[in-house]
Amino acid sequence: MNFEPNFEQKLDVYCEAEGLGVVYYIDRGVMNDTDNINEAQFLTFVFAKSMTVKLPKNKLITIDYINERLNKSSEFLNLSKHLNKIANKYSLVCYPASYGIGVCNIFGKSPKSVERVTDILDKNNIEYYNEYSDANWVYRFKISKSQENIDKLKELS
Repeated sequence: MNFEPNFEQKLDVYCEAEGLGVVYYIDRGVMNDTDNINEAQFLTFVFAKSMTVKLPKNKLITIDYINERLNKSSEFLNLSKHLNKIANKYSLVCYPASYGIGVCNIFGKSPKSVERVTDILDKNNIEYYNEYSDANWVYRFKISKSQENIDKLKELS
């Protein structure tokens, strides 16, 4: 791979600023991870939901290239950045995700967390709907990504 100078250090700073984790993979088919970025063919960025970027073989790989790929497919970083600030500001026991907010619901043990998130969203007229994850472990607040909602989230954070 053809990485820009100091790419790994720049990537660490970028991930820290965006609240992301990153895993280097040699082969996505079997998800062989590696600690050596020079062996990587894919980078998987992890927040509550992961996004994978295939690395080009013959192009200079820069932080701008990574940022463009992550922002291209969704509001992944923008929405989760605001939700992370809101969760911290209001001391919510939840996690921001690309779809909105998730509250761990294993054995139905988080009714107060669900209530607090509901109150904050409702008081600020944030559009959302709820659903459970497939295994019912997470109670999801799926937040509308309309510009009006994004503006409300920015104000709230």
